Amino acid sequence: MKHTRDYWFRTMKFLLTAEAFPEDKYYMEHYLCQELVRLGHKTYVLHFGDVPRPTLGVSDTGINRIAVPPFITRSGLGSPYPQSLRWIADTTKRIDPDVTFCQPLFSPLSVLAIASQTSRHRTVVGGILTGGPLATTQGVYSRDSLSSFFRYMVPRVVLGLYVERRTEAVFALSKGLAGIIERYFGVPSSKIRLMPLGADPQVFKRSEEARQRVRKNLGFKPEHVVLVYTGRIIPSKEIEILLGAVNSIARSHANLRLLVVTNDDGRLAHLMKGLSIGAITVTHPLVPQDELPSIFSASDIAVWPGGPSISIAEAASTGLPIVIKKSPFTSYLLSNRNGLAFDGGSVADLAGKLSLLIEDPAMRREMAARSANLVVTRLNWNSITRRFVDVCQELVAAKASSNAV
Repeated sequence: MKHTRDYWFRTMKFLLTAEAFPEDKYYMEHYLCQELVRLGHKTYVLHFGDVPRPTLGVSDTGINRIAVPPFITRSGLGSPYPQSLRWIADTTKRIDPDVTFCQPLFSPLSVLAIASQTSRHRTVVGGILTGGPLATTQGVYSRDSLSSFFRYMVPRVVLGLYVERRTEAVFALSKGLAGIIERYFGVPSSKIRLMPLGADPQVFKRSEEARQRVRKNLGFKPEHVVLVYTGRIIPSKEIEILLGAVNSIARSHANLRLLVVTNDDGRLAHLMKGLSIGAITVTHPLVPQDELPSIFSASDIAVWPGGPSISIAEAASTGLPIVIKKSPFTSYLLSNRNGLAFDGGSVADLAGKLSLLIEDPAMRREMAARSANLVVTRLNWNSITRRFVDVCQELVAAKASSNAV
């Protein structure tokens, strides 16, 4: 493909939509925006926030933030107040982005951003990077209840209306999710690109000093093998599977310890009723991003028994073997033979996989090295963002050539 000199390798103006953009939590949108700014691209984020009226400001990292108050929120997706619609449309027009990236593509905010793209030269791309608010069972979109049917039909209708006519590409988390998007939502494979979740290996790296310090503070001894889970305690995370697996192997592995980093300790205590793992379980409040590498450094195996989390790649970057359920959403996170996948929902299978790693320090060390290498070579945010920009520049150049005809 030939590209015009005006578009190829030049800096661009990006507008991203996000349901939330909190200062104290780092999601995919934060990392992507930070890298875009570092690469010299003007970057705007349209998101919902706790503001009385729509506002436009600039963060300390150079990200232009467009915050609007939500009128109503359902299934994790917000809708703006009717009186905000004109302001959003006018602001988008003034920004005049080269590329608008809508994540998730089927949200009301994304639909509004797409509808505001009236200029022929604007390029719109979308993202479906997680299961999000959609009902999923083992990575397959469920339609076995009235509520899940509507959660399926809304994105199905939206994608049918906009993907073909208004977007140039759709980014998916993994090949498995790309197949689901094509099969269930009718997005042609020619429009699907891959964008995995990643980590910053300069931030998430193992520290022996932090390991010794945190383990001492939490009461872990050198011989303890520490399993770590970080995140919320909600049904989609299926932490009860992890608790059940730990409970079933605790007696046969006296050196086993479980570290749960969450602010939902009340829910955790409820799920642990009737289990015999209270003495080997340590809870810790969620920590800021810059403290999370120390938590991972103090651990030996990272486990996420349910839905996807950006922390999986961050734990891998810190050099931990990864244990996750088999899923088309997250299989790429084990693509370097750096962990084990268990049958989702199976306490027995997870218990077996954990026992293998607990009993084999050499396997843990090898997988730990492979995890860190996976992030350095493939899943670091700088490389992911550069690939994203390359795709967008190709699309912008192709659209410019098409409009010139």
